[in-house]
Amino acid sequence: MRHSCLNWSCSSQLPTTLPLLFSHIYCNYSAGFFIAPDLIPVWLRWLQYVMPLTFAVKIGVENEFSNCGTIPCQNVLINTNVDSDDVWWYWLALVGIFVVLRLGALYVLRKKAFM
Repeated sequence: MRHSCLNWSCSSQLPTTLPLLFSHIYCNYSAGFFIAPDLIPVWLRWLQYVMPLTFAVKIGVENEFSNCGTIPCQNVLINTNVDSDDVWWYWLALVGIFVVLRLGALYVLRKKAFM
């Protein structure tokens, strides 16, 4: 009988996928949409600025709720710490993270190619 290795059923995959799982969960929760950034512990709060999802959520929330004049819409903007004047900073950070990650990947691939 042949056994297949699916997701968490193989113990050899657990050490490599566990950090990825935690980083994925933290990225989703620290983006500011599910949990207000003020409720994140201070010692973890700085990590939200490294995650591109944070800036993408801020851009999306500002685009969706900035023209809505009702109190619930304004509460969403307040809870996610979105400022309409800072949207261009969010775009700049998002593009900056993209460029840094792409250049880093290019460097690693070129380094491996010439080994």
